[in-house]
Amino acid sequence: MVCTGTELLSGVPTKKTTYANECPKCGGYSQKGPFHISKEPRLGKRRFRSLYWTYVVLCTPEVLEGLRASDIVGYEEWPVLLRRTREPSTQVSQLVFPVVAAPGLADESKLEPATCPVCGLTKYGFCKRDQLHIKRESLSTDVDAQLTYEWFGSGRYGGFREILVSSRLARRGPATHQAGLKYSQRCIAAENENART
Repeated sequence: MVCTGTELLSGVPTKKTTYANECPKCGGYSQKGPFHISKEPRLGKRRFRSLYWTYVVLCTPEVLEGLRASDIVGYEEWPVLLRRTREPSTQVSQLVFPVVAAPGLADESKLEPATCPVCGLTKYGFCKRDQLHIKRESLSTDVDAQLTYEWFGSGRYGGFREILVSSRLARRGPATHQAGLKYSQRCIAAENENART
């Protein structure tokens, strides 16, 4: 399954401490430090949020407790800092997915490839039929969440990697419907319990 969206929250990066290897042409980057928000968010019943100009996943302490209780593997907990005090938020943390699959995007999903002339990063267009075909052998089988090797999007700020989650995580992890997170059942070559994706 693919994690396809969260509700949005405003926040800011501090480029010197948040990003590394940022390309001035295509916007490709790696994250090396936490994001900053102006104040504690009001989440209501929502357990997941994102920053409106990023593809990061923020979640509440209750979500983290649910992940631990279900023995979910393949994620890290990073703090989200309050801008003025630099103290960690007590309401949200960032879910970071350190495991990246091997190259495995099937030819039918390689839509509109564009390679950056500066850094060499290739981004693919969005899957218009809402299906993402990944070769089975490219996926890590010992985690419940991982990123695609390939990047998607276009232009200066549109790049992201899809978050692939196992059926196990979707079933046993914290409840997500009506909590601010959406999953999409997509056509993935290795979607079975043994492969955990």
